[in-house]
Amino acid sequence: MANSWYLDDGVVAGSQRDVVEAFRLIDTEGPLKGMFLNTGKSEVWNPFGLVPDELRHFKALAPEGFELLGAPIGTTAFCQTYFAKKVQKFREVWAKIQKLDHLQTQALLLRYCASFCKVVHLFRTVPPHMIYSQLGDFDQDFRTCMEHIIGRTSDFTWAFMGLGCKKGGLGLRSAQLHALGGYLSSFSSASFWITARFASISQADVSSYQLSLNFMWSSAFGELPEKLFQRALSAATDDKLLPLLTASPACPPPTWVASIQNPTSSCFWRCLPSRWNGTYVDNACFRTLVNLRYRSAQMYPSVCPMPDCLNTLDAFGDHAICCKKGGEPSIRHNRLAQRIALECSKAVAGVSLEARFLLQKSDDRPADILLTAWRGGALALDVTVPHIKTKRTPDSATGLFAMEEAIARKQKKYATRCQDAGMSFSVLAFDTLGAAHPTTRAFLKAMRMPKAASCALTGSTSCRHGTAWSFLCRSTSPGRFLRVPSSRL
Repeated sequence: MANSWYLDDGVVAGSQRDVVEAFRLIDTEGPLKGMFLNTGKSEVWNPFGLVPDELRHFKALAPEGFELLGAPIGTTAFCQTYFAKKVQKFREVWAKIQKLDHLQTQALLLRYCASFCKVVHLFRTVPPHMIYSQLGDFDQDFRTCMEHIIGRTSDFTWAFMGLGCKKGGLGLRSAQLHALGGYLSSFSSASFWITARFASISQADVSSYQLSLNFMWSSAFGELPEKLFQRALSAATDDKLLPLLTASPACPPPTWVASIQNPTSSCFWRCLPSRWNGTYVDNACFRTLVNLRYRSAQMYPSVCPMPDCLNTLDAFGDHAICCKKGGEPSIRHNRLAQRIALECSKAVAGVSLEARFLLQKSDDRPADILLTAWRGGALALDVTVPHIKTKRTPDSATGLFAMEEAIARKQKKYATRCQDAGMSFSVLAFDTLGAAHPTTRAFLKAMRMPKAASCALTGSTSCRHGTAWSFLCRSTSPGRFLRVPSSRL
């Protein structure tokens, strides 16, 4: 007979005779120790529906199965029915979330409170093959709900969003895809206790089942990680899927993928909306930011309406972000520099913007931000925000090409001259998707800037390509505002 207890709640399992004997023992010996059996809350289950006369006053459970600690135990049909009831409750929660009038808040609640996380316990306790089709239905319903927030997506884009943020996704995990890894992780962790608590289950049976699970997972996703934790198995699944996605013709250029894999480019998706911190994103902007991240068409190609601009507005918004005729890149740059200076002033003294006459016999301004007391000397910071893809970006470009090129250009222009003037020079580089160069992230970390402040580093630009404007806020480290015509979205 097996029995397991947590304080005054317990489960007894075994033959009919053993269970009845255990009941008698608890009923007679329990009161002597201050424990009284609550028959109104006690339940009895038998796979054939047979209930001993001594336990008739217990609640009899259906022979198809029962629920224990939030997990269904029983036949495949029972588990599927149980899961279907859960999904119906999820739909009710999703419907209530959709009644909120702010898409950024909807996305946060949906992702953190009513998505993949809601079914993790189920597929960690139920063999995935028993509820495989139901998990697929859950994924489809969740996608429909999320597309209410971010707009319609292609199958490729949705698959990319299912990756972790470090891989360029948005963490919208597929329950059907990750169920086997979750169950494998759970069984691996519990295998010792299974044999320790249930003497009727042999170690050979447990090991055999473990090996079969290992084989099924490795057949689908490759070599098993060293430790069978769910996080490690999910990361290994991402590693398997990423090359397949990047090889697709629908995949954005390598420089684009490198940018969305940058730790700061997904902060707009993860940060809490706050007008005080500058991390609030309005509805039109939030949806467009997601489309911009995955290079989805955002407008119809048309002639740029800016005076003296002979270029064409492309469907992906590249020219809208980079058009220099209206001064939008300068506005984006200046607002970003101002916010960085504001945050720096909270950490060090002697911060100034656009300092003049720093170089000998020249009024060139290498310092968008000048720190006069940085580690024993002056430091000139040049802020640059290049777009990821321009007409000059070669097709063979990889990595953070735009930022690397901008840094090299700035270093060549100012590094030696600043050194001759007795001060250090550094470039703070961000791109228009919110990615920050590693050296920039290192500087912000050295400033010991709080995460909330880092998420709030925002600049702005306005592409006046239409009569209706809508802000596109990127609440990232650093983040920035963009504007594109809402009439063309």
